[in-house]
Amino acid sequence: MRINYDFLDFEAFLAVKETGSFHLASERLNLSQYSVTRRVQKLEGALGSVLFDRTTREVRPTLAAKRLQQRAEAILLDACETTLAMRGESPAYTHQRAQTEVVLLFRTVLRLG
Repeated sequence: MRINYDFLDFEAFLAVKETGSFHLASERLNLSQYSVTRRVQKLEGALGSVLFDRTTREVRPTLAAKRLQQRAEAILLDACETTLAMRGESPAYTHQRAQTEVVLLFRTVLRLG
Protein backbone atom coordinates (compact mmCIF):
# COMPACT_ATOMS: atom_id res chain seq x y z
CA MET A 1 0.00 0.00 0.00
CA ARG A 2 1.35 3.38 -0.99
CA ILE A 3 0.77 6.38 1.28
CA ASN A 4 0.07 9.44 -0.81
CA TYR A 5 -0.60 12.16 1.77
CA ASP A 6 1.46 14.20 4.20
CA PHE A 7 1.36 16.18 7.43
CA LEU A 8 0.14 19.35 5.72
CA ASP A 9 -2.85 17.44 4.36
CA PHE A 10 -3.73 16.42 7.92
CA GLU A 11 -3.28 20.00 9.12
CA ALA A 12 -5.63 21.28 6.41
CA PHE A 13 -8.19 18.58 7.22
CA LEU A 14 -8.10 19.36 10.95
CA ALA A 15 -8.34 23.11 10.36
CA VAL A 16 -11.43 22.65 8.18
CA LYS A 17 -12.95 20.25 10.71
CA GLU A 18 -12.31 22.62 13.63
CA THR A 19 -13.43 25.82 11.89
CA GLY A 20 -16.22 24.34 9.79
CA SER A 21 -14.99 26.40 6.85
CA PHE A 22 -12.42 26.14 4.09
CA HIS A 23 -12.11 29.94 4.16
CA LEU A 24 -11.42 30.11 7.91
CA ALA A 25 -9.07 27.13 7.67
CA SER A 26 -7.10 28.92 4.96
CA GLU A 27 -6.77 32.00 7.18
CA ARG A 28 -5.66 29.88 10.13
CA LEU A 29 -3.01 28.08 8.06
CA ASN A 30 -2.00 31.18 6.09
CA LEU A 31 -2.71 29.35 2.82
CA SER A 32 -5.00 30.12 -0.06
CA GLN A 33 -8.47 28.61 0.10
CA TYR A 34 -7.62 26.74 -3.10
CA SER A 35 -4.58 25.13 -1.42
CA VAL A 36 -6.64 23.98 1.55
CA THR A 37 -9.31 22.57 -0.76
CA ARG A 38 -6.72 20.72 -2.84
CA ARG A 39 -5.07 19.26 0.26
CA VAL A 40 -8.37 17.96 1.59
CA GLN A 41 -9.27 16.57 -1.84
CA LYS A 42 -5.87 14.86 -2.02
CA LEU A 43 -6.43 13.29 1.39
CA GLU A 44 -9.92 12.18 0.41
CA GLY A 45 -8.55 10.59 -2.74
CA ALA A 46 -5.74 8.82 -0.92
CA LEU A 47 -8.07 7.48 1.77
CA GLY A 48 -10.92 6.70 -0.60
CA SER A 49 -13.39 8.54 1.68
CA VAL A 50 -15.35 11.75 1.49
CA LEU A 51 -14.44 13.75 4.58
CA PHE A 52 -16.85 16.67 4.27
CA ASP A 53 -20.33 17.22 2.89
CA ARG A 54 -20.03 20.57 1.17
CA THR A 55 -22.73 23.02 0.19
CA THR A 56 -22.47 26.70 -0.69
CA ARG A 57 -23.51 27.54 2.87
CA GLU A 58 -21.80 24.96 5.07
CA VAL A 59 -19.19 22.27 5.44
CA ARG A 60 -20.19 19.29 7.56
CA PRO A 61 -17.80 16.49 8.56
CA THR A 62 -18.78 12.98 7.52
CA LEU A 63 -18.48 9.92 9.71
CA ALA A 64 -15.13 9.23 8.01
CA ALA A 65 -13.89 12.69 9.11
CA LYS A 66 -14.97 12.04 12.67
CA ARG A 67 -13.07 8.74 12.66
CA LEU A 68 -9.99 10.31 11.05
CA GLN A 69 -9.77 13.27 13.45
CA GLN A 70 -8.32 11.37 16.40
CA ARG A 71 -5.80 9.53 14.24
CA ALA A 72 -4.70 12.69 12.43
CA GLU A 73 -4.23 14.52 15.72
CA ALA A 74 -2.18 11.62 17.11
CA ILE A 75 0.00 11.46 13.99
CA LEU A 76 0.73 15.20 14.10
CA LEU A 77 1.39 15.12 17.84
CA ASP A 78 3.79 12.22 17.40
CA ALA A 79 5.59 14.07 14.60
CA CYS A 80 5.96 17.17 16.83
CA GLU A 81 7.23 15.09 19.74
CA THR A 82 9.71 13.35 17.45
CA THR A 83 11.03 16.68 16.22
CA LEU A 84 11.39 17.98 19.77
CA ALA A 85 13.11 14.78 20.89
CA MET A 86 15.58 14.99 18.04
CA ARG A 87 16.33 18.58 19.00
CA GLY A 88 16.69 17.58 22.63
CA GLU A 89 13.75 19.75 23.70
CA SER A 90 11.22 17.15 24.82
CA PRO A 91 10.34 16.72 28.50
CA ALA A 92 11.23 13.02 28.31
CA TYR A 93 14.65 13.82 26.86
CA THR A 94 15.25 16.53 29.46
CA HIS A 95 14.42 14.06 32.24
CA GLN A 96 16.62 11.39 30.67
CA ARG A 97 19.50 13.85 30.30
CA ALA A 98 19.15 14.94 33.94
CA GLN A 99 19.18 11.31 35.10
CA THR A 100 22.31 10.64 33.04
CA GLU A 101 24.02 13.66 34.61
CA VAL A 102 23.13 12.40 38.10
CA VAL A 103 24.58 8.97 37.34
CA LEU A 104 27.77 10.51 35.92
CA LEU A 105 28.10 12.79 38.94
CA PHE A 106 27.57 9.83 41.29
CA ARG A 107 30.27 7.81 39.49
CA THR A 108 32.68 10.76 39.74
CA VAL A 109 32.01 11.12 43.47
CA LEU A 110 32.61 7.40 43.99
CA ARG A 111 35.94 7.56 42.16
CA LEU A 112 37.09 10.60 44.12
CA GLY A 113 35.84 9.32 47.44
